[in-house]
Amino acid sequence: MKKSIAFLIACFILSAGSYSYGQIRKIPAAVTDSLTAKYPSAKNIEWGDRITVFEATFEMKDHKYQAAFNAVGNWKRTEKFLAEEEVPQAVKDGLEKSKYTDWEIKSYVEVTEVDGAHQYRLFAKKNDIQKKYLYFGTDGRLIRDAITL
Repeated sequence: MKKSIAFLIACFILSAGSYSYGQIRKIPAAVTDSLTAKYPSAKNIEWGDRITVFEATFEMKDHKYQAAFNAVGNWKRTEKFLAEEEVPQAVKDGLEKSKYTDWEIKSYVEVTEVDGAHQYRLFAKKNDIQKKYLYFGTDGRLIRDAITL
């Protein structure tokens, strides 16, 4: 009996910690139409349902993008994945002046929000445990950092 209970608890813990990338809902036509209108040259489009938004990952002009739309097709934000040499010098200078200067930068993303806000998100890693997203303004100022899972 104790083994059965322990097994059930272990199964519950393992299943609670898993994350599903599966498609839950059908992507509304208004959402796909909005993507086509905003990014007519988008190619290799893949959709994901993130509960609060639908996210399209696609390629355009030699870059990878992710764009988020709400359920009625309103655009929320776009993320453009960059090479290190495409990152503005102000952001590179801001990183050099920050406490994360010795961390390894694994990715660079330019984020444009619906309100026009523009920032850069860098994924930084010091070791297998210390990993953060670093958010910089266009002026190179570190806006915030966030722990990643």
